[in-house]
Formats: sequence, structure tokens, C-alpha cells
Amino acid sequence: MAKECRISAWAETTVGKVRKRNEDAHLILPERSFYLVADGMGGHKRGDLASQLCIDSVREFLTGAGTGKTIAFFKGLLDKPFDDRAVWERSICAAIEYANRRIVKAAMMNRELAGMGTTVVSAGFRGSRMFVTWCGDSRIYRFRAGVLSQVSEDHSLVNQYLKSGALTPEQARRFPHRNVILQALGLAEDFRYDWLQETVMSGDVFLLCSDGLNDMLTDDQIRDILSTALPSCGTDTGEDGAERDSNLLSEACHALVSAAMDHGGLDNITVMLLCVGPCEGQD
Repeated sequence: MAKECRISAWAETTVGKVRKRNEDAHLILPERSFYLVADGMGGHKRGDLASQLCIDSVREFLTGAGTGKTIAFFKGLLDKPFDDRAVWERSICAAIEYANRRIVKAAMMNRELAGMGTTVVSAGFRGSRMFVTWCGDSRIYRFRAGVLSQVSEDHSLVNQYLKSGALTPEQARRFPHRNVILQALGLAEDFRYDWLQETVMSGDVFLLCSDGLNDMLTDDQIRDILSTALPSCGTDTGEDGAERDSNLLSEACHALVSAAMDHGGLDNITVMLLCVGPCEGQD
């Protein structure tokens, strides 16, 4: 029998103090153990439409609610040989590619929407295995035993400079073009996204967020908030344990958003927290 882990989830989003429109969007599909955050870009080019198209497209694909030749084409990709990705993992990738195609098509049909796009970060779970995909600079972190680690790697100009040694981490926080991203859904049919596989443990907490959070808070500040708000998560079994986890995640999400607002709230802020509960059975 495959090991199954309980996943509790909570999300909070706000327009922030400066923006007039919230261009972030998020998706929680507990029946698919799938979770996603999208950060639209384009301003008057309707970044909010791009992120919502991403959410709707991925939901349609993964739940089978969508119809048409385009979905049939991307589902056909699942029959082709890939690397070591399982079918459910390839399905997530196909859903991301389908979302990109829909955003590109929408922009092509309306000149006023040209240039809209969205970042995306997602996590899917099967048993003790997690599959992560991302495109752009929305992030996923793992919080385990008091240690916060960034799982994804930003597709951004500032990250390129960091990797090359042209900027120090402190210089990067003041870099004037830190919000320039190099990849996003909707800008072209040929785009790049990354993926990885992780083994999760009971008590793991995963944070998915738009850059409105990590632009306002350092990783150390995020870690300190999670350490305070989540003294323990995923340890209790049964319905009472699941309810306790949800309450803890709700409080932690609010604490993160409030802190980002207190530090400026210069962008839309979306925070999603996932807690891995008890894992039962055998791998």
C-alpha cells in the first residue's frame, strides 16, 4: 500500500498599499492534492486576466472540465516518453503548457492584451512525493525543523547576477531592476518552466508566494514568523489534527501578509501555506 500524507492548505491575498488591482491568483484543489500561485504582469495589459486564465486553464485540465482539440492535444503529450516523471507529474506539466497556450491565444486575439503574462509556481502531491513546477519569480519554500529553504530558483535578472557573482545578496535587495523576470506564461508559445521532485516528511510546511511577500521580507524574517506562528504542524492525526493544522496555517498566512504590509506592501501579496500531516502506509 502506498504511503498517503494528509495535506492541509490555507491562502491569503491582498492588493497591497500601492496597486489599484490585485493581479495575483491562486488555486487549491484538495481532491487532486494540487496547489498553485500565479502573479500576473502587464499592468494595464491585464496581468489579472493572465493569472486568472492560468488558474482556470489548469483547473479545467486537471479536473477534466475542459473540452476541445487543444486539451486533447496536450493530453496526447502524456502518452509520449518523458524522463522519470510519473503520469500525474506529466499531467501537471501539460496543464501548465496548456495554460500558456491559452494566454498567448487571448493576447493574439486582442491587441490591447499584447504583453500580458503571469508567473506560476505549483506543488502536487502523491503519497510522500511532491512535484514542483515554476516559471518566473514566484517562489516555493520548504520550512522543516526550523530551517527555511528556497526550493524554486527565480527566473529573474537579479538572480542571474547573483549566480554570476556580479551582485551580493545585500546588493540584490537594492538592485533597481530586481523585478525584471526572464520567463513567464503568455509571452510566447515557446517558453521555459522548471520542475523538480521532492520527498516530503510529516511536519513539513511549504510556502508558495508571489514576490510581493519576499520583496518586502527577508528569508530570515519569513523564517522567524513561521517559527512563531507554526510551533508544530502535521503532528496530530484525525479530523481534530486536520482542523488544528488549518487554524495554524490561517494564522501564519495572516502574520506573513501583515508583516509584508507593515514593511511597505508595495505590490500584491499572495501567501499559500501547505502542511504535510501524518503519512500512513508504506512506500
